Amino acid sequence: MTEAQRHGAILELLHHKRHVTVANLIEEFDISPATARRDINKLNDSGKIRKVRNGAEAIAQEKTFWSPFNIHHASNIDEKVRIAQAAAALCQPGESVVINCGSTAFLLGQEICGQDIQVITNYFPLANYLIEEEHDGVVIIGGQYNKTQSITLAPAR
Repeated sequence: MTEAQRHGAILELLHHKRHVTVANLIEEFDISPATARRDINKLNDSGKIRKVRNGAEAIAQEKTFWSPFNIHHASNIDEKVRIAQAAAALCQPGESVVINCGSTAFLLGQEICGQDIQVITNYFPLANYLIEEEHDGVVIIGGQYNKTQSITLAPAR
């Protein structure tokens, strides 16, 4: 496992456990105490974790949720709006469009809302927005709900 892979795995571990010790890292990744401490120091210095005595803890990251009411606070919003407008211009009345998740995809849904275009989506925020705006022709794809992305996916095996 490379250092970058190990750092990613440590961040994932902290996402679930919120706190790890040097001993946890040694056991989990079969690394030396010096490597575990060096990894903690590097991740701390990059601001990804908080170094604590004999271990590390996850940094509480403020989750920014966007909705139809605050989407214009998304990063690179001007570019995303232009992309959504360009994509919407390609959609013709009577066509069906499959839209997945993300802020740009949501903006595309806003652009074509109210037009004679069927929207097929697995993205609940978009489906909900279109339904609330009384858009005709909303098809919601079923599957197992993925909470982190607010979408439905094929069931895990």
